[in-house]
Amino acid sequence: MKTKNIIFVFTIMFLSATSGYAQFFIEGTASVHHNERNLETETLNRSHNILSFSLSPQAGYWLNDRLAIGAGVSYSYSRQNIKDIHWDMMTEIVNEDLTSILRFYVFSRYQLLRRGKWALLAECSFNIGGGSSEATWQSSNINGGSSITHETGSITTFGVNVFPLITYDLTDRISLMVRCDFLTVGFNHHIGKVKNSGIDFERKDTHSSFHFGAGSTIFNALSNISIGFIYNF
Repeated sequence: MKTKNIIFVFTIMFLSATSGYAQFFIEGTASVHHNERNLETETLNRSHNILSFSLSPQAGYWLNDRLAIGAGVSYSYSRQNIKDIHWDMMTEIVNEDLTSILRFYVFSRYQLLRRGKWALLAECSFNIGGGSSEATWQSSNINGGSSITHETGSITTFGVNVFPLITYDLTDRISLMVRCDFLTVGFNHHIGKVKNSGIDFERKDTHSSFHFGAGSTIFNALSNISIGFIYNF
């Protein structure tokens, strides 16, 4: 049998096996985090400001009532600003860090358990992406004079992660989804390269990690969940 005929036969078999249930869905999660902290001592005034957000839309296809496959994209951005006033040295130091990362990923999802409108699923995803980083330090003397250091960098990352999902059907088409990040098992690899504008050098930082992200307390667990919505066509 010719190759194109074999492909045609398997295509028909696949469509026949999934046509009774096949269902498309789209979903997404979004998060915003903002934190401010001020510290005052006799010799130091520090203000610390952190802003971060992420957006993760994705689409999938249920092959049957238990197994789904899909793909998605995620974008994350963070900005950290630290301002120190050292009264003993009469200097002010401002540090700002910016990081943005865009990731693409594919996933498979399996429904482990369903009870009425509730369902427990396990998802395995592979992601690959990259981004940029930027850091600026500005030191100023209160009596006059200042200096600025600026660094720019690139980020490359990929990983494989497995984590549980909990869904609740709000309607026949819309479901609430909770991703339990504190129970994630995965492997991630990160490569960062940084260049300094004032000094001709390049720094490379490479690290790999295998993790099981279980929270040690209920408060850690609650701070490591993502909430989103699913729309079934």
